[in-house]
Amino acid sequence: MAPCREECHSGNVVNTRFPRFLILPFLLLTLACPALAQESGEEGLDAEVAVEEEVIPPTPQELELYSKLLEQLKAMEQSRNLQVDASINRLQSEIRRLISNPRNAVKAYLDAVEYTRFAGKPGGDDRFDRWKERYAIMHEDRLFEEAVVLQLQYLLMSLELRKSNDPMKQRAFLMGQLIDYAERLEEWDKEVMLLENPEDARDIPAIKKRTGGQKAQDFRQPLKDPLSQSPIVKQFQLEEHIGGVDNWEPVPGNLDGVMDTNVMWFLREREDPRLLRMWPERLAYKERLAKVLGSTSAMDRFENLVKPGMLWQYSVDTFKLGSKSEALKRMMMVLQQYPEHANYQNWSAELLALLQGEIAKAPSVPEPSDSDGAAPSPPASTAETPTESAPTADAPTEDTPPGNQSSGSATSDSPPLSQAR
Repeated sequence: MAPCREECHSGNVVNTRFPRFLILPFLLLTLACPALAQESGEEGLDAEVAVEEEVIPPTPQELELYSKLLEQLKAMEQSRNLQVDASINRLQSEIRRLISNPRNAVKAYLDAVEYTRFAGKPGGDDRFDRWKERYAIMHEDRLFEEAVVLQLQYLLMSLELRKSNDPMKQRAFLMGQLIDYAERLEEWDKEVMLLENPEDARDIPAIKKRTGGQKAQDFRQPLKDPLSQSPIVKQFQLEEHIGGVDNWEPVPGNLDGVMDTNVMWFLREREDPRLLRMWPERLAYKERLAKVLGSTSAMDRFENLVKPGMLWQYSVDTFKLGSKSEALKRMMMVLQQYPEHANYQNWSAELLALLQGEIAKAPSVPEPSDSDGAAPSPPASTAETPTESAPTADAPTEDTPPGNQSSGSATSDSPPLSQAR
């Protein structure tokens, strides 16, 4: 506290010390004033915004103009969509023509590579000629032709699916083509893998001659990237016409993705029994792939990681579409054979829920009551025991089981109470 200030008035000393009981209210008022001022300013700002956001209806002339512009925009969009659809249809016809002639398909692919990768760049023509000469032998090989044709087939199906108003219905229509595509891709993939991983070292010179000294994996060039990166797709600006489809593998050469996402997912959604017929071949293919790779690590990975997961999913599909008892036994076998698998806990919980659910469906069995068992012991009494020739209504006879006596009108032909229930 600052020292008190004293003033002299007519010889009297006046103490002007600030009263202590007013200090706290003064401080509170000092702190509250800026907040009040800020709140007041915000309210004023809100009022200004409210004034600025006031809706002003258009005049009749403006409304007429806006309506005309809207109709013109709709007409333009409709005309554009018709033109785009016509262009896509023409392109699809051209793709079908190329598919029927693999050599022309390769030529179209190489033209697209030149257009998208080399044209318009410094020294582009010379660089393209050197690149083309380097891979000339591979480009003439049957495997490269098949790779280009497979890409065009996948592009054709992707265009059909994307432009459909009902993708699920269109996918059902394409299912036969998809399965055929997956089978052709698997055969092609096996042949390329044998070139990439020859079983006999004596085959290497012949492989190098076939590839022109290039790597055998270069046969995968048309299929290894997402379809949106295809030179043909880029040349004709088809990116927006093949994307945006759920559960559709983007890479045409990814056999696992094509089977799991495009084919098996759809069959699972539709509860199509064809799904179960595909599992043995899928398992056999993955095993062949591990063996072709030849390394111990690849085989171990298949046996201890990939195979258990596939067997489990196979069992889940069998439970839904086939024999439940067979599926549950297979699930138990997977848990018994692979207790160290990372998904063991999840699988065990899933099997437990399935078993409990099936057991809960069984009809409940009523618990036995006193009337279904032995007759209670008669109370001790000194009354005279009835004779056999004149049994009472409450006494059991040879034809009436103990515990099932009725009162009055019951006879020996009356059914037991438990059967009456």
